[in-house]
Amino acid sequence: MNRLSRTLSALALASHAALAIQSAQESAESSRHRNALEQLLRVSSRLTETFAIDAILQAVCDGIHHALGFETVSVDLPDPDTGNLEPRAAYGWELDDPAVHSSFTLAEIAVLLVPEFETQGCYLLTSEQARARVRPEADTYSSQRCGKGPHAWNDHWLIVPLYGRSGELIGLIWADDPVDLLVPSPARLQALRVFANQATTALDAAAQFEEMEFLADHDPLTRLRNRRSFVRQLELETSRSDRYGRRFALLVGDVNGFKQVNDRRGHPAGDRALESLGRVLMDGRREVDGVYRIGGDEFALIVHDRRAVDTLYLVQHLQTRMTAASETWPVSASGGVAESCKTLGRDGLIRRADLALIQAKRSHRRCLLYNEALEPTLSTPDQAAEQRHTDALATALARAVDAKDAYTHSHCETVSELCGLIAQELGMGARHIGRLRLAGLLHDVGKIGITDTILQKPGPLTDDEFAVMKTHTRLGHAIVSAAERPIEAGWILHHHERIDGGGYPDGLTGDQIPLESRIILVADAFEAITADRPYRMHRSADAAMIELERNAGTQFDRECVAALGRVVQPHLRQAA
Repeated sequence: MNRLSRTLSALALASHAALAIQSAQESAESSRHRNALEQLLRVSSRLTETFAIDAILQAVCDGIHHALGFETVSVDLPDPDTGNLEPRAAYGWELDDPAVHSSFTLAEIAVLLVPEFETQGCYLLTSEQARARVRPEADTYSSQRCGKGPHAWNDHWLIVPLYGRSGELIGLIWADDPVDLLVPSPARLQALRVFANQATTALDAAAQFEEMEFLADHDPLTRLRNRRSFVRQLELETSRSDRYGRRFALLVGDVNGFKQVNDRRGHPAGDRALESLGRVLMDGRREVDGVYRIGGDEFALIVHDRRAVDTLYLVQHLQTRMTAASETWPVSASGGVAESCKTLGRDGLIRRADLALIQAKRSHRRCLLYNEALEPTLSTPDQAAEQRHTDALATALARAVDAKDAYTHSHCETVSELCGLIAQELGMGARHIGRLRLAGLLHDVGKIGITDTILQKPGPLTDDEFAVMKTHTRLGHAIVSAAERPIEAGWILHHHERIDGGGYPDGLTGDQIPLESRIILVADAFEAITADRPYRMHRSADAAMIELERNAGTQFDRECVAALGRVVQPHLRQAA
């Protein structure tokens, strides 16, 4: 009887102990549930208080720790550049702790998110199951709180995926080191999933808010900054320029034939053309300080600490990339560049850039730099039409010359713009500048009669070949004279004469050479040095100026070289 009594007493005690443990567990679970609700309410209140994503995600991590008893928690999102998951918020870890920085990508984690490991929308794996499916070197953390027994936490992996609106995987929550050292129950995992849903809601709300903020200053199609942002920034830049004397350049441009693209191919095709241009400009944004879409097919660039001629080269580079980036049909653009100066103001600078753009479009040029010759003049409709026809024809001839030599892309157009800048610096009048720019555009037109084998030869020319090459000045003179432009033809004839008499075709010296021809020679040489050639790579503007200055007084006119220096190197203006 004593033995039976002791057995019954032991059984009764065991039953009471089991009930006590069960009651304690239920009480703990109930307390954890209440705590979870409280933490969820705190997180929800943060959603209505702020759109600061990091603050909300930090509240999620804190809530998971306090409500569900995990000592280490992190919310990881993919890095935009590397694609690796990086912590945006954490509890129990510092964000710069190497332990919390894995080299996992979302794609690598996705292989773990399979039904056999899923409970309540969470994924729980043993260490062995997880490490068998991922790169071992990517895992940088092992649990610090492990228990013993069949239900104990033992370096498990607990992953809670975060999904976007379309169901795509956008991030995840890691939870580790449970305080009770136990594998979490389904109810606990369900609460964890609710916290993850709150994190997803926070991400979505923040993304929408960021997009609204973004669209206040950006164009929704191209993702470039919009006209509102452009006007504000240009006002700031012109004020700085007036105050501190810092120069900058403004480019305005638009897509060539945009209306025809819309009419023939439809507006979606027009949108694709704008997007293509926007991508090229965005890819080149490190070379400029601001890229803007300011109208339907109009764009603008603000370029700090650059002269107009620097911006011309930049535009040519972007135009080449634009053609290469065209997926179905060529997308091209024309541009006009103006350079800031004191007292000009925002509207005056825009007006000058617009004038250059208008003339570029009329004459079918890729890009023009503003100069006084572009200012409107009183003329009859017939005179204006004739001038536009002349400009367009001259551009066509210049491009025919450049097309014969793949290494002189835009050479004639660039020389024309440099001639205009030098002439303006030397104080020439607007009409004179206009005629010189035309001569600069056509200075190499005689090369149409030179064979491709000579023009495109990758090495130095022989004496006989050079003798043939020298005939291009007389050929050019004949062509331009036939177009009833005798004055410009004379300048073209002598644009390879040297100050010391060693040039061609007539061996003129000093002031015997027309000033306009001397200007063309300096502009031609500068462009040749700063452009790629079959036998050498281009050199910098500084290197080109050093070369021109070394030969000033023998090959080049000193005043023309100095004027170009003041145009392309601001510090020379101060030293002059």
